[in-house]
Amino acid sequence: MRDHDLFRQIVSYIKEQINEQNKVTEENIQELYSLLVINDFHHKGEENTFPNQ
Repeated sequence: MRDHDLFRQIVSYIKEQINEQNKVTEENIQELYSLLVINDFHHKGEENTFPNQ
């Protein structure tokens, strides 16, 4: 559950940056790519923790 809260906070932060800048920067794109990688690790971790669900 904590991971999901962190995902929400990170996404909120990125959205705030984009709104303040009024554009999507290369840094924002890299942050979003990083979030995808983290999500992949998170998903694999859940598969290992809850294998039969």
